[in-house]
Amino acid sequence: RNMSDLYCIYWLPFGALLTDMERIGLKVDLQHLKKIQNEAENERSFNREKFLEWVNTVAPNTKEFNPTSPSQMQQLLFAPFHRVKKSKSKAKPVDEDLEDILEAEEQSEDKPKVRKNPLASKAFFPETRIFRVEN
Repeated sequence: RNMSDLYCIYWLPFGALLTDMERIGLKVDLQHLKKIQNEAENERSFNREKFLEWVNTVAPNTKEFNPTSPSQMQQLLFAPFHRVKKSKSKAKPVDEDLEDILEAEEQSEDKPKVRKNPLASKAFFPETRIFRVEN
């Protein structure tokens, strides 16, 4: 068998079936559909609340956490991760250096000001550390 046989035996009849279904339509139980929609919305709300409770246990001070925000989810899931490049030298924390750099950039008039992400603060994730690898 070849691709032409596959098309003639399976895809042509299936296409005809789909066009018949489009033309005739499908019966839908609207009451059942509304019922399961309400159940799904209630379940979603319940799961969202449970998730936000969990977020508050993992990272306190997260009353304004938005689970639909990709940047906030990234900060929540990956900020505690410490990636240290493997090399002969040792990595050292540079939290103080980073703060000095950010302050200098904010005071500089020729560079645009950087908006700080409230999730990136140490108050939100106190265990977060930034490392610089020196060669």
